[in-house]
Amino acid sequence: MLERATGTSRQDPPYPVTVKALALKLIVFLTDQTRVRNLLVRISSKGSLRFLRSYLPHAVQRLANLCMAIGDRLWGEYHPSHHSSPSLEKLEAPICWWRVAQNLVALPDHVDTIETLYKTAEVRLYQGRFSETIELVRQALAKQEALTQAHPLGRAGIRFLQTRSGTLNAIGQLANELEFFVKTGMLGWRPPYQGILLAPYVVNPCLLDYWRPYITIVTDPSLVERLQRLARQLEFNTFWLALPNGRVELCWNGMIAIQKQWESEGRPPLLRLTEEHCKRGWTRLSELGMAEDDWFVSLHVREGGFHRDSENSGCIHRNADVNTYLPAIKEIVARGGWVVRLGDPSMKKLPPMDHVIDYACSDFKSDWMDVFCCAQARFFIGTLSGMNGLPISFGVPSVLTNVCPMDWRAVCRRDLFIPKLYWSHRENRYLNFEESMAPPFRQCTNNRVLIVNGVEAIANSSEEIREVVVEMLDRLEGTLHYSEQDEALQSEFNGLAALYESYGVSSRIGREFLQRYAYLLPSKARSDNTGLRPERLQRGVAWHAGLGIAG
Repeated sequence: MLERATGTSRQDPPYPVTVKALALKLIVFLTDQTRVRNLLVRISSKGSLRFLRSYLPHAVQRLANLCMAIGDRLWGEYHPSHHSSPSLEKLEAPICWWRVAQNLVALPDHVDTIETLYKTAEVRLYQGRFSETIELVRQALAKQEALTQAHPLGRAGIRFLQTRSGTLNAIGQLANELEFFVKTGMLGWRPPYQGILLAPYVVNPCLLDYWRPYITIVTDPSLVERLQRLARQLEFNTFWLALPNGRVELCWNGMIAIQKQWESEGRPPLLRLTEEHCKRGWTRLSELGMAEDDWFVSLHVREGGFHRDSENSGCIHRNADVNTYLPAIKEIVARGGWVVRLGDPSMKKLPPMDHVIDYACSDFKSDWMDVFCCAQARFFIGTLSGMNGLPISFGVPSVLTNVCPMDWRAVCRRDLFIPKLYWSHRENRYLNFEESMAPPFRQCTNNRVLIVNGVEAIANSSEEIREVVVEMLDRLEGTLHYSEQDEALQSEFNGLAALYESYGVSSRIGREFLQRYAYLLPSKARSDNTGLRPERLQRGVAWHAGLGIAG
């Protein structure tokens, strides 16, 4: 509302907003056309632009910045983690504008060129084109290293940890990406860089403080602003990892290799709660009814509320229903334990249960208590969400459920996991494990890739979740013994992962889950799909009808 001298008020004229909206719609319409995209890229790469770069460098740079901003805006509109996921073809539009910006700059090792490569790689990842993603990342890493080595501070080993992947506003990246930077240095997998993190804001200040012994953290906003330009030139990408054997992996998959080597050398967890923090946390739990000698399990089940997922969201295949965890919760309580449910207030409330604290929906939430609950639990039950990074840092074993994609398995030696299976509606069968871990489903971070291939991620059942939790309870109590058959099945499943994880794996897939679906292993694959549940076939018919996909 605009206040007038007369004391009356009215809304601002809507014209500027309308013009911007129309301009964006026009840009979207034009760049949705393949011919227009190709024309824009060709024009921007013409040799005639050399004249403009020579005599009007500032104008060309401003135009490049505008094109980069348009691409960013379109990516913001189309990003699969947002409210809805567009067609895979629409994701070409932001790439077009980034390439135009790159052509305008026309410098091979310019920061905008490197950023364009990273952004394009992210789009290709969401399109399920993983081999192209890796090649783009390789180019970006090589150009970034050349740019860094051109600076005296770069040659002196100073690196700014990049934060554009969400390191500061997502607790998972804050744990995983900083962990892999520190551990790769301690393992000798990278030169001994001095890492600097610019953090004017962070989602969990308490967790950030635990990393201060390992990296330099700058929080003053004015100093952060002055260092931004230098940080872009001396950037160390914490979202992608170049392994010693030449492989390039996403942070999570890279952590599988790092942790395997870390544990093989007998190294302890990087982080440990301070005595004061530990005492403060147990005091809070005692206020909620837990005794000093009680033990608890932390539970975090990803839902769509925090990310405002819609039914068309690209990340909806990573969500799960907390009600399917109730039998597992009851099993823990029956053995004398407590369950502390983590998350945010948007989550579905748990029904009242003895020895269960719905901390996510309570008034006791805080950054320090989030860290405490992950660090002091007997073990952690989770899904593929950010919270599962904290138990790794503090050495707490995890049970990961509803893992999707399948190759994003649990990281540590003491961890267990069970994945979502992929149901092919076109063939009325589950994809076998080998198919599920191969392209285009490998690293499948966008549900749209599943949809266009006629595939649905099937959530774990309550019984499957309860069984893997019982397995963890029995392991920790020392009463679990694996048979030769168990080890043979486990070895075959891990062998499939080794096709892509050249450093091998440490965690185990749940015993009962693997026994139940052993026919999905290559050696036991059957064409008759014995054991499939009839209701899955009915769901397939309804799914086809709803999406209009031919069988």
